[in-house]
Amino acid sequence: MERFAHLEDKIYRVVESFKAIRKENETLREENRQLKAELEALRKANSRASRICKNSARSCASAWRRP
Repeated sequence: MERFAHLEDKIYRVVESFKAIRKENETLREENRQLKAELEALRKANSRASRICKNSARSCASAWRRP
């Protein structure tokens, strides 16, 4: 019986490790999603500022200050 208890303990530790890894994975996926959204917003802002700069050198400095 003692041997089975030892195996139960091992299984329990594996299951708990798996749960922790799954939770960390979900957290990292959410962080990745947020970073992708932020990157897309920055790309759009950069694209808009670049278009403004091409049209007028004088408004270029103000274009980079706008969000």
